[in-house]
Amino acid sequence: ALREAIEKHKIEGELRRDEVCFIYVIRTAEEPVAGFCAFWRVAEQLHINNLAIRPELRGQGLGTALLHEVFTRFRQRGRTRAGLSTDSRTGALGLYERVGMSVGDEYVGMALRLR
Repeated sequence: ALREAIEKHKIEGELRRDEVCFIYVIRTAEEPVAGFCAFWRVAEQLHINNLAIRPELRGQGLGTALLHEVFTRFRQRGRTRAGLSTDSRTGALGLYERVGMSVGDEYVGMALRLR
């Protein structure tokens, strides 16, 4: 519960900073919120924090359309780079490649089983 409270407080604080925190929503005729993209402007680039499409609407091009819109609007504002971090197991790598993104860095996750 403490972690969730901290995360909620952090997110609420970020949302109040409308000069750096953005959320774009994609809608359909049936769904007022079919998906969203939350991102920050960090210096002269944008960093995508969260991209989500309703599970039942995935595979219809909504994520691609949403990312294209985000990139187009920020390109119009003079931004030249966009990035994100993802877990390769999410299945979203194909989406990111379709919109022109490529792997810039790879990270290693370390773990230890405590007994």
